[in-house]
This record gives sequence, C-alpha cells and structure tokens, in this order.
Amino acid sequence: MPSFNFKVVSLFIALIFTQSAFGAGKKPSPTDPVGPVFSTPSPLRKVILKPVKTKPFFLPNGVRVDLQQELDAIFLTSLSEASSFAATEVSVEDPCETTIEIRPEVSTVQMDVSELNLTFGYSPAGPWVPGQSATAEFDVKVGLIAMEMSIWECSKRDCHLVYATSANQSTANSTGKIRLNFGTIRAGVDFSHHPVVQEVFRKIALDGISRLASTPRLSELSWRATVREYHPDSGILIFDQGVQSRLRPNQTFVVYAVTPETGVCDVYKPVANIHSTEVDTISTQAIIDQIRDLRGIEVGDQVMIKNVNPLN
Repeated sequence: MPSFNFKVVSLFIALIFTQSAFGAGKKPSPTDPVGPVFSTPSPLRKVILKPVKTKPFFLPNGVRVDLQQELDAIFLTSLSEASSFAATEVSVEDPCETTIEIRPEVSTVQMDVSELNLTFGYSPAGPWVPGQSATAEFDVKVGLIAMEMSIWECSKRDCHLVYATSANQSTANSTGKIRLNFGTIRAGVDFSHHPVVQEVFRKIALDGISRLASTPRLSELSWRATVREYHPDSGILIFDQGVQSRLRPNQTFVVYAVTPETGVCDVYKPVANIHSTEVDTISTQAIIDQIRDLRGIEVGDQVMIKNVNPLN
C-alpha cells in the first residue's frame, strides 16, 4: 500500500475545511449572506515614553519656569488613557529585537497679558522676553500651546520614524484664561501647578496621543504572539495574546515560520493567513484562511498583524 505524507494531507483537509466553513467564523445567513467582516488588529503596544522636550522661560516678574517634570507626568497619565499604548521602561539588548518610542515636544508656549500688552513663553524662534516687570494680578490668556509628537521604531542599531503629528489648544478644543498674581509667584511650580495650566496641557497631550493611536500606520509597528497549540485536522490554533492585548474576533493575522537562513537575525516566511474566532483574556483561538506554504503551522511559530487595507 502506498504511503502518504500525513502532514500534507492534514494541511489539505484543513484548507478545504476553512474554505467551506468561512473560517469557522460567523456563517452566512439570509440576512447576512456575505459572512464576517474582517478588520486589521490594533493591539496594545508597549512603548517607551521619552522625556518631553521643552524649554524654560521667564514670567513677567522674572521667575523662571521649567515645565519638564509636570509635562512628563501629564504625558504619562495621558498615555494610560489611550487604548493602544502602555508605557514600559524595558530596553532591548538583542540587536534583532525592536522597541517603540513616543517622542513628545512642546514647540510653542505663548501666554498673553493683554492689559500690559506683553507676551511670555517661547516659540521655535526663541523666548519672549517680557519688557516690563509685573507684580500685580492680571488675566493671562493662552495664546498658543503647540506640541509635536512622533512614533519611532528602534533597534539597538538604529531608529526610523513611523508617524508624526501635532496638536494645540485649538485641535484639543481647550482654551483657558488664568488669573495670576505675579506678586505672589515665587517659583516656577506656582505657575506649572496651576489647575488651568495643567488642564490645557493635559487635553493637548491626550489629543496628540489619540492622533498617534488612530493612524493606519500603527499596523506597521512590531507586534507578535506565539502559537501555543495547533490542530491540523480542523485548522484551529491558539496563540498567547488576547483581550488584555486589545484583540477581538474576526481580526486578521499572518503566521510566520523562522527560515533556516544564516545571518545575524532570524528571517521569517509566511506560512498561513488566519483570523481570530474566539478571544479570551490572555489567549486567542484562530483558524486558517489560507495556507501559504506546505510546511504549514507548527507550535512556536510567530503570529503577526495582517493589514486588511495594506495601501492605507
């Protein structure tokens, strides 16, 4: 009796199964003849939040203000409110592994005292130097606060820019007027701790981070999971990321195998397209949509994002 390669036969059966069952996802019905709608995953990514770049400036009474510590704390809090990012301090020593960095910068802080016809703060051109000393109480209007934010992917060898955006008090729908007594301000924290100042910066920071999180280019950032179980007879597999990573059913992924190439870093080849069917807290069940290599899926393979609209 001729011998058969059980692995190849299993893959063939799995492929037929997935095609006929619509990937074990939601089956078509008279009211939904097309079947499930697949989407590109936007999983939680651990990022290194770099210190906020800012410049010190002087108030009209001569007090020096440095917003560095306050802005770092505001950005860290704002980052925790964004569903796509989680702050980490882990650095990668492996030259083949990557980290994701968010780099914020405050490019302009313009505060206006209309009663004195003066401006304080700084812009890309340099600081505004108040022409007179104020020692009384005045209304201070937020003229312009502008921030630049960018996402970088870095290895031990280099970094490359993935996406950059900007935000200001207009895009964040945040305006403010502050009543300040320059005669009682003795240190920069008396200004930086003011609740209106903090709220304006918080809204702008959250607006900028939300813009980073909503870009389609987020799918270009490194993210991976590992296949922990595979059942070739049904084409079903389980990998080790789930709800905690913001995954949902009917999201698309590619399974990669490490090729036997020689070199400093591993080389991966795609072996199957899959989509998620059931998502648990720390694991996801998925099923094969397309076999891309006869080698098939094996435990230990890497799962990465498949972009539904790769031209975005």
